[in-house]
Amino acid sequence: MAFSDVGTEFPRVAHRLARLPSGEVQEAVRRVVEGALDRNGVAVANRDPAAVERLAWSLDDAAWKLQEEADQGKATQVAYNQAFRRARAASSLLEFLHGRYGRAVYEATHALYADEDAALELIGGVPDL
Repeated sequence: MAFSDVGTEFPRVAHRLARLPSGEVQEAVRRVVEGALDRNGVAVANRDPAAVERLAWSLDDAAWKLQEEADQGKATQVAYNQAFRRARAASSLLEFLHGRYGRAVYEATHALYADEDAALELIGGVPDL
């Protein structure tokens, strides 16, 4: 399975995922997605794709609104960054539910402060040399 959409920004994550046995990829991606949701306080009771899509769009709209407010000095950049990460975490779950694992990891890693080490820890498996 190729993870080219991840590899551009997160090459170590893409490399680690590509080295996993195919039967372990889905579970590894699930751990990254769940970690992103958990670390950003995004609770998702209804995992139906339609419900998750509504949540993702709602959080994305909130992030865009905060970005505009931050640009106008009415909100902090910190508040926008938090909203951005929450939206990316929800989007990662939606991508996962649709079987788009590369995109799910990409979104989840952004939700993890774009921290490749955090994503690698969640993926687990054989460390890179």
